[in-house]
Amino acid sequence: MIKTPCEIIVWKFLPALRRELVKVMIKNGVKRKDIAEMFGITESAVSQYLNSKRGMGFMFTEDMKKEIERRAIKIACSKKKETVILEVCELCYFLRKRKAFCKIHQDENPSLTECNIHTWLKEIMKA
Repeated sequence: MIKTPCEIIVWKFLPALRRELVKVMIKNGVKRKDIAEMFGITESAVSQYLNSKRGMGFMFTEDMKKEIERRAIKIACSKKKETVILEVCELCYFLRKRKAFCKIHQDENPSLTECNIHTWLKEIMKA
């Protein structure tokens, strides 16, 4: 069965993104309880991200980590719950534009000879 890019994002990318955001926020003094509340997860889940028991399905490059760090700080400093949604969506878009998902998408779907996600997404966005 072929896996869509969105499945890969949900199952591999988003947990890995949370892992990175949690690590940055803890490093910057945000309490586990506050992080759990911001992301709508349990403190146990925060602990699992910190101990690399969750979110290990996707690895980020150093430049991606810098962008994640910048946005994690914005989330931590914001008093608006919508900031989490906005920053996570913008990070996903930022990484999609840099073709961060192409390799993992092709690894998950060896029958695909090329990655056309960017072409497909441009068409979807026009609609």
